[in-house]
Amino acid sequence: MRSVVPPDILNPLDQLEHDHREADQLHDDIDRLYSDWLSSGTLDPERQEAMLHKTSRLRALYSEHIHTEEATVFPAAARVLDRDALAAIGSEFRSRRNPVS
Repeated sequence: MRSVVPPDILNPLDQLEHDHREADQLHDDIDRLYSDWLSSGTLDPERQEAMLHKTSRLRALYSEHIHTEEATVFPAAARVLDRDALAAIGSEFRSRRNPVS
């Protein structure tokens, strides 16, 4: 998509890619905290605070990310991509949500 998007959309695309990397790290951290919590039956106050901070950050990140997609990137994509390209992107998004095991 980068080859056909207007230059003013490149910064939001860079931010979305950064968001994905940050979200991956947050998910890993949260998974570790939950696993520790389940295995020990408790989290010390420091790890409870970490859990709250990371889950709050993840919620905010997703909210900002979705807003950028819907307000900036998707409208630009609709202007520059043909129907087949948009359908392929939609299929890729769906496959990410429902991966085949």
